[in-house]
Amino acid sequence: MKSLLIPSRSQTRRWLPLAAAALPIVFALGCASPGPPHAPSLNLPEVVKDLTAERVGDSVTLHWTTPEKTTDHLAIKGIITAEICRATLPAPTSTPACTVVKHLPVKSGPSQADEALPPR
Repeated sequence: MKSLLIPSRSQTRRWLPLAAAALPIVFALGCASPGPPHAPSLNLPEVVKDLTAERVGDSVTLHWTTPEKTTDHLAIKGIITAEICRATLPAPTSTPACTVVKHLPVKSGPSQADEALPPR
């Protein structure tokens, strides 16, 4: 005949205070606050800091490094759209300061765009 191991009352009473003390500690550790809520990210890339332009004849080639993070310091995921603008000097007061001439899909890292200058 097999014998069953049944704990005696004295063994059960010995572990009961330990379990009762451990339970509030476990709940206290599990209820940590993640911090104050944040507004949703606008997903705006950081400012480009190394824009250069090279003109050859009637064509301009722009070189820059597309940022890896947003202004909220979050990683940019996937492809974003770069807007290439052109301004004329002196700018008349009735027109916007910059006219968008091209929308270009770019990834984080080195980027470039070629643009033909308009006829004079």
